[in-house]
Amino acid sequence: MGHVVRETTWCVIDIDTTVGRVFLQERWLYIWRLQPLLAPWTLSEKRDFHTRADRSIWAAWSNRATLKVVGTSVFARRFSGRAIPINLDIRWVTANPHWTVTVTKLPIGQFRTSSVNWNARTISLDTNDFVTRSICRGKPKVCTTQVPVAHEFWARCRKYRST
Repeated sequence: MGHVVRETTWCVIDIDTTVGRVFLQERWLYIWRLQPLLAPWTLSEKRDFHTRADRSIWAAWSNRATLKVVGTSVFARRFSGRAIPINLDIRWVTANPHWTVTVTKLPIGQFRTSSVNWNARTISLDTNDFVTRSICRGKPKVCTTQVPVAHEFWARCRKYRST
């Protein structure tokens, strides 16, 4: 056994068939925007944003999301009934991205709505998307908290299952 690696248009999936672990990595090409009157992005700010995004996604989902396998393959029989951990990662690239990510620099305390366009493989974020937010929906209202960067990442991962 070893690794089974699959390149998709959305991510790279690496299944370690020896220990039973999944590594999912997305390549992100950033477009750096800023709200008028703010100083241009510095390289240090760009690196900080990427590092914080990567760490937020890892902290929120890695080893918390799991996969269960069924079937008759050697792998499926070996790991049947076990929760196989999934580790998630983003990689900053300058070419050949899975996702194009537009990040808008905003003053502290201002927010924009983050979004994902699945078909175009684009993501819109802002510099304050590391702030935990409460989202309340429905009747009766059900409130949840989320960190938008991690939320947008996992929203796409759930979509992988249906493709």
